[in-house]
Amino acid sequence: MMLLMLVGSVDFGRGYYAAMEVSSAANAGACYGVQQPSDTNGMKNAAVADAPDIVSLSAVPVTGCECSDGSSASVGCTSIPTCSANVVNYVQLSTSATYNTLLNYPGLPSSITLHGFARMRTNY
Repeated sequence: MMLLMLVGSVDFGRGYYAAMEVSSAANAGACYGVQQPSDTNGMKNAAVADAPDIVSLSAVPVTGCECSDGSSASVGCTSIPTCSANVVNYVQLSTSATYNTLLNYPGLPSSITLHGFARMRTNY
C-alpha cells in the first residue's frame, strides 16, 4: 500500500512539474516576442528551449493589436481597432503538451493535455 501511495505521489509531482514547464514555456516565448515581435519561429524556439524536459511541446505564437483597455483585439493587426484610447501591439503564445501517467489509475485518464498561455504588450 505504501508503494502504491509513493508511486501516486511521484506521478502527481511529475504531472505538476510538467504543467509548470508548459506554462513557463509560454511565458518565455512571449518574452522573446516582446523583443522580436515579427520572429514567430524565434518565439516557438524560445518556448521549446525553456522546457527541455517536455518532448511533445507545441507552441502557437500570435501577434496583433488592441485598444489599451484590452478591447477590440485584432489578430495580425489586419484592421486597426478604433479606440477612445491608444492602440497597442501584443504578442501571445499558447503552448500545449501531453502528459502520460506512470500507471493507469481507475477513474482517471492515463493521458492529460496540459496548456499554457501568455500575452504581453510590445513597444513596437
